[in-house]
Amino acid sequence: MSTSNKEDPNKKGKYPNYLSKGWYDARGTWWDTGRIYPAIGDKVGKLSSVTTSANINSLYESNNSETVDNEGLRINNEQSDYNITFSKHGRDEEGLDINDPKITKNRLEGAVFKIQTYLGPQYGWEDVEGKYVSSAFNGYFGFRGLKEGRYRVLEVKAPNGYKQIKDPIIDFNIEVSKEDLVITDPTTGYEKIIPKGNGYIRINYQNKSIYHYDGKETDGKLIDYVTAATAKNMGKIINEKPGKGKISVNKVDDKGKSLKGFRNQAGDLIGAKFKLTRTSAKKNEKGEPVSKSEYTETIGEDGNLTFEGLPIGNYRLEEIESHPGYVKSDSVWNFTIGGDKLDPYSGPIQRTGKNLTDSIEMTDSSIEILRPHKQKGDNTTGNDEIRPHLGQSMLFENKFKPKDGLDINPGDYFVLNLSDNIDLWGILRNENKNIDIFADGVGTIAKGEYDRENNRIIYTFTDYARQFELIEFSNALTAHINLYKVQNSSTQKLGMRVGNDTKNYKNMRVTYDPEMAENIVGNTHLNMASKITSFDVKTGKFEQYFYINKLRKTSGPLNFYYRPNQLVTNLEIETQALNNNSGQNINLYMPESFGVNDNSPGTTKYHKAYWESVAQGGSANYRLESSNVSQNDSYIVKVTGYLKVGEETDYESTVYLEDAITRYYVQRVNSIYVFKQKNTGEAKFSIKAINKPNKILFKKVDSKKNPLKGATFGLYKKIQRWTL
Repeated sequence: MSTSNKEDPNKKGKYPNYLSKGWYDARGTWWDTGRIYPAIGDKVGKLSSVTTSANINSLYESNNSETVDNEGLRINNEQSDYNITFSKHGRDEEGLDINDPKITKNRLEGAVFKIQTYLGPQYGWEDVEGKYVSSAFNGYFGFRGLKEGRYRVLEVKAPNGYKQIKDPIIDFNIEVSKEDLVITDPTTGYEKIIPKGNGYIRINYQNKSIYHYDGKETDGKLIDYVTAATAKNMGKIINEKPGKGKISVNKVDDKGKSLKGFRNQAGDLIGAKFKLTRTSAKKNEKGEPVSKSEYTETIGEDGNLTFEGLPIGNYRLEEIESHPGYVKSDSVWNFTIGGDKLDPYSGPIQRTGKNLTDSIEMTDSSIEILRPHKQKGDNTTGNDEIRPHLGQSMLFENKFKPKDGLDINPGDYFVLNLSDNIDLWGILRNENKNIDIFADGVGTIAKGEYDRENNRIIYTFTDYARQFELIEFSNALTAHINLYKVQNSSTQKLGMRVGNDTKNYKNMRVTYDPEMAENIVGNTHLNMASKITSFDVKTGKFEQYFYINKLRKTSGPLNFYYRPNQLVTNLEIETQALNNNSGQNINLYMPESFGVNDNSPGTTKYHKAYWESVAQGGSANYRLESSNVSQNDSYIVKVTGYLKVGEETDYESTVYLEDAITRYYVQRVNSIYVFKQKNTGEAKFSIKAINKPNKILFKKVDSKKNPLKGATFGLYKKIQRWTL
């Protein structure tokens, strides 16, 4: 190599690189660096080529293996490597053909797969080290470097928003042909020859979620063969969207007659209107649902309505407008859209892992007061006061966040504690309430178990934790004031917590409404309050308490008439008297909540009666007190019995407290409606909603309460009058 100044330093060389004829460096010095011959340019010389090959396998292979000392080397025969690929797609609509563009173009990123090898019947399946892969942006993924043997592919994590494929996707063998194989596609008749010594794939099992691009013979051999230099495309793997549920409502009156919607003159549909709320819907930072969570429909002209396309989750159904001429139902139906057919994570899970309570924080908890039926005199608004005797409850919406880097596995669990003054059951015992934690529209994150004795929920994580990283999650729970812990109106600090952190507790005003029935005539002042305090949804047992003369007035001897709206068996009526009803004792032993202590030292039990059964419309007549009642006499009457348990229980009792001398009386009506909360494994189910007619009934009776015919009544409202 030499230097010269033959060329203008500003002139660029023909080959601006180290193989050109010349080149100027940074100082402007010319370097002769050689040239390429023949020249590359317009006048290209023609070259001849020679192909050579040499078999150098003998340098690396041997028919034998030899063991040398520990410092030496083990030499083995080299095995060929094989590669397979797949493509990942989503089917967002049922019934789409696998070749539909809505599937072929819907390529899914982010699914995670692993491959396992079979070690024989003694050891079973084992993960192949380092063989976890994720589908790329174009949906493709594959496994490289596979040896001869038996393999299966499993989906470890589904793409976001899709159901996981739980079973192995495909089970196959990679084998080497010992002779030339001719494989014929039974559909096209196309023949493929696999030369001796080449690898091929034999299918042992395939999941319904995989579809092959190419045909295969009955023995399972694929048409293509695989080599170390190529990759066999095994086909499309298709994930399905989680299923949708639907619920239908049939509207009837108290006689079972259908209440059909109708059109007014303007063509608008008139009828009972229902609101469906997805209580498990995911919410944003403002507490607003990120997707549709409320649905409103009116009963159709056939007496039915249907809510369709419901994602997996917990729901609450309530009537918001009644059928014209009927009383709005106070019933609230709670149910779950889920189950094996819709929710891939709904199956049982054993609590076999770690307690993660100390590693999970409740970041927020809000309370909404549910007022299913606003009653006269109830002017409460907002979420700072609750009136339990008016059927009000609390909806808690809690947010949780695991510690950064926390590894959560199926079977791990954490504990959510409730403050002592609330519980999940209310007056219902053994209620099958669904308290699971959901990923909105995807499936169950953790299954909840209510430990009533310790007033806590134990949440066990499902396979969802294996599929998705839990950055945060939330739940929605309905809770009630504990009538035995909060016995009189007061302000309570209440809430839910993880561990001992009570930062999310709230102050709540608890107000009890006495609903006292009174009748004052001369020296007779009858007064009675009552409440159903428990109903066991499994056994049908109920408890009712009646406070007699809590106002400390006077009357004659007392008769007690109990009349149910359905058959009651094993009816028992028991009376206990307060030993001292003065001052604070009255609220101590007759608490506003009706959370009565049956074994209180401040009362004396002195009378009990039993009926094997009381028919619908029948009466249990009971002499409560044979002597005149003074201001110092106050009584607690406990009524227990059993109802027939079904999908729905509609119980109502009417009780008359009568002065045995004057025949004046007061009346109390208590009722309870129970709809068994459902976690439906089906995509649809039905609810029957009953409206009672909005009417006033009059009945004329004699002193023995026998009806008298021919009486005429008038109903007055201001200056208007109706004669009935």
